[in-house]
Amino acid sequence: MKNMKNSREKNLNLILVAIIAVVAVSLIMLSMSGCIGPKTETPPENETTGQEQEPEEPAANETPEEQPIPSDEAVKAGDTVMVDYVGKLENGSIFDESEPGSPLKFTVGTGQMILGFDEAVVGMKIGDKKTVTLPPEKAYGMPKTAPLIQTLTVEQFIRAMGKEPVLDMEFNVSGVFWQIKVVAIENETVTIKHQPEPDTEYDPQLKVFEVTEDEMTYGHSLTGKTLVFEITLANIADECEAMGIVKSDKPKVNIFVMSYCPYGTQIEKGIIPVRELLGSKADININFVHYLMHGTKEGDENTVQYCIQKEQEDKFWAYLACFLEKGDSIDCLDRAKIDKDKLAGCLDDADKTYNISAYVNDKSTWLNGQFPVYKVHEDIAKKYGIGGSPGVVINDNMIQTNRDPESLKKAICCAFNKKPAECNQALSTTPPSPGFGFTGTGGSEGSCG
Repeated sequence: MKNMKNSREKNLNLILVAIIAVVAVSLIMLSMSGCIGPKTETPPENETTGQEQEPEEPAANETPEEQPIPSDEAVKAGDTVMVDYVGKLENGSIFDESEPGSPLKFTVGTGQMILGFDEAVVGMKIGDKKTVTLPPEKAYGMPKTAPLIQTLTVEQFIRAMGKEPVLDMEFNVSGVFWQIKVVAIENETVTIKHQPEPDTEYDPQLKVFEVTEDEMTYGHSLTGKTLVFEITLANIADECEAMGIVKSDKPKVNIFVMSYCPYGTQIEKGIIPVRELLGSKADININFVHYLMHGTKEGDENTVQYCIQKEQEDKFWAYLACFLEKGDSIDCLDRAKIDKDKLAGCLDDADKTYNISAYVNDKSTWLNGQFPVYKVHEDIAKKYGIGGSPGVVINDNMIQTNRDPESLKKAICCAFNKKPAECNQALSTTPPSPGFGFTGTGGSEGSCG
């Protein structure tokens, strides 16, 4: 499989971030990570004539490959499936296909695939075959535009590049495929211009179609095209097996968030009913990503929650549920009956141990010059490869799951050597809304970082 998956709106939609986020210049790493193509292969003759191939007999010393047992079970959202596929353009040329014996594996409805492909497998049963035609809006969309000119401060430029700007200076930035030029320096600002070539495919995920004086038109290499897929459902994976979760007698669960990230609060609202259901049978913890994206208030709240969970654990989940209503920490300290003297002592100790205030005040230590570091759980966040909020780790393995209580419960229950009876109790399958408040619903795709 040549990566027909869609890494969605990690839309580095202006990689104009490598100078203003290393502090600011990176241009468009397209929202989708998609098919390699087109590879203009001619379909085998027997395909074009509609003739069937004779199956090859296994050699005498070979064991025929085990085939999945046909089932009446139909694919639904949340299932992990294995599919064989061939992707073609409207003219019949093949731009991508799964490798023989290596079907594409993905979880339906989680945004891993382009929309039309994801929708196409729903309702299929093992062994089913279908051909679907996807218009651009169900595939890789239509071309987008991005400005070529960008203005930043001299300080931002120096912080990113390590040197003073010079007029007409051309330079390269990691992650940007073309040169960038300094076109103006005035007072305390620097104006830079991206210099991509038109009609150039820099990567299957990024093709520049047109370039004007002020902007570029870009997209995935298959942007704007109608695609035809021949899909065969090879198998539906067992839910637990699909997640690759290691089992234990008492699963350890680490939920990584930023306390003011709307998608972090979303998964916290999803995990609370699971924790209430399983109680002490699973060790469920809230941990914090190793940098702050939402100002100093986030560092303050992270540390409040860290201290309550550490020293007043019996009150932590009540406090968290209260905080998730409106983000009112002061009111929730009272409502959850937090020992404020004990909390103050812990906050002071944590600040000294992890240099929280010092890192916030020292911009030279900030991640990419933009985000204050937050070291309370940095060791385990980096150990598990946590890049943003939220992240879910079960028994030392980072997993992907939807954020509704039922999906989170199922993931944790997969990690028991012997599932407790509580795992048979159904919880809500509706993902909570991002942000504060317990009304509304949302998807399971957004993230901070």
